[in-house]
Amino acid sequence: MLFLANRGIKIIKSKIDEWNDSVKNFKFVPRTMENDYLYIFSGHGCYSYIGRVGGEQYLSLESKICLRSGTILHGMGLTAGLINQQERPDRDKYIKVNFENIPDEWQSQFEKIADKVYFHTHPYDYGSITHYPMTSSVYTDAFEVRQSLVEDNKIGKAKHLSQIDIDKLNSMYNKTVMD
Repeated sequence: MLFLANRGIKIIKSKIDEWNDSVKNFKFVPRTMENDYLYIFSGHGCYSYIGRVGGEQYLSLESKICLRSGTILHGMGLTAGLINQQERPDRDKYIKVNFENIPDEWQSQFEKIADKVYFHTHPYDYGSITHYPMTSSVYTDAFEVRQSLVEDNKIGKAKHLSQIDIDKLNSMYNKTVMD
């Protein structure tokens, strides 16, 4: 494991500030003595478990490829419990996944999650911080959009939380729901 250089720490802190200014019911705060905490490091790639796992939870943000605004917020969103939009159980109404265009090692990122674990109250969000792009450095034409009036060139390129991301997070961590 590598620790982040000062430049990486500054970028991450700015994204934490952006998150904390936007999301009222879930805040990232510096660890003092908490048993459950997020450990951000420069590992191999950009990854984390989805949702709170308890104890030390890892968020890998490899310095060379992950220290971009959207990628950092995407990772933070996963740790807070957001899922990748293209994994929603109802995604086939919105996109058609072309598995033949996706390398085997990336296909799990496009498989639908079980309906029973999905939070249903918000619309599909092409502008979500957690939506993958149609084309990347490892795949081309991973999916087709099924809805009209969607700007294909913006999907998967968010640099900030969408309003739907913010609303979803605030709903997920609404104190009246959690009590």
